[in-house]
Amino acid sequence: MKIKTKLLIAFSVATVLPVLIVSSITAFLASDQALQDFSKNSGQTLGAVEKTFDQFITDIKNVVGYISALLLMRNH
Repeated sequence: MKIKTKLLIAFSVATVLPVLIVSSITAFLASDQALQDFSKNSGQTLGAVEKTFDQFITDIKNVVGYISALLLMRNH
């Protein structure tokens, strides 16, 4: 091989290898962070849905109690 070819290969490897390493690490860290954010947001969303559903059930209980009290007052 000529020296020109050897230098070209060496410079190519010296340029591409660090870029591949850094991009691999960055992709891994970004993926891990995205998974953590998804888990956190999912938990918060489920908590909000649970609170809303509990409030809905409480409101229905209150309405049923109110209607039954009205019916009792009408019957007496």
